[in-house]
Amino acid sequence: YPVFTGRRKPADTGAGEYRPRDPGSYMKKSIKWWVSCFAFLVMFFWGASKEFSGMYLEKINPVSETLGRYQMMLFCFLLLLLYFIPFVVFIRYTCRKLEVSRKLPVIAFFSGWFIPGWIAGQLNDAAEKLIRMLTSKTFTDEWGDTIETPIVEESLKVIVVVWLLCLIGKHLRKHYLIAGMTVGMGFQISEDLNYIEEQVSGSHSDFVEAIPFTLGERVAGGLVSHWCYTALMAVGIYLFFREKNRKTGILLILAVLLDHGLWDSFLSDSDLGTAILSAALFILFVAVYERTLNSPEDDMRKINSLL
Repeated sequence: YPVFTGRRKPADTGAGEYRPRDPGSYMKKSIKWWVSCFAFLVMFFWGASKEFSGMYLEKINPVSETLGRYQMMLFCFLLLLLYFIPFVVFIRYTCRKLEVSRKLPVIAFFSGWFIPGWIAGQLNDAAEKLIRMLTSKTFTDEWGDTIETPIVEESLKVIVVVWLLCLIGKHLRKHYLIAGMTVGMGFQISEDLNYIEEQVSGSHSDFVEAIPFTLGERVAGGLVSHWCYTALMAVGIYLFFREKNRKTGILLILAVLLDHGLWDSFLSDSDLGTAILSAALFILFVAVYERTLNSPEDDMRKINSLL
């Protein structure tokens, strides 16, 4: 008969098999891992400080108007829940379906919120100045965002995904997918909060139009946006470097850069243009998502571990 030994249930590794948790596992990490972890945490807390310290409005007389603007800003922040709550439900379902710990999307979300956003803002400004130096002001105004924004933002977000997964030791396609989705959503939240703060703190007409701006630009644009971009980029990186599927990986990466670039071009000035770009991006995401759900990689790893 089995005898209860008082031991805790072994931890789920996320790959389908169970292994006992070693309490001294973190002490066995290499110096490189600790240096990388320290650098990651520095960027994390530095970004958190920048994100929250920038959310203030200049005092306007009378004081009641300043308070009104703060109330408007907080209300617009709450409107972002219109796309964030369905996303959380979808992520919970995906984690349960793929047997991935829910800790991963939580950590990835805050990492995507605090690390790449403020860096992307500075690099975008620097890249815009560089393009203006190499070309002309007219060309930069028309095509600058189309060229530099997708390269800068998508590179930074996918670096955060790969960096985080290397730190926690998760290297399956499902981990890249989920981490990509949640890092991208964190970046989306950071971007939307900054845009709303700028809108509310602007002129009186900008303040009056804060709610239509939030619903029409940020909520509608956030339905299919950075979380899809980063998920596809992360899976593309996984396919290229880990599965050695160079062709599919490159095609995914180029498709994301192209769609993101067109989103920042004149095509997004019309509702039809944004609808076409959103539909194309979402169809590509669904194809990759379904392929990941039906991926045999976990089953193959279980068989190899038994052998």
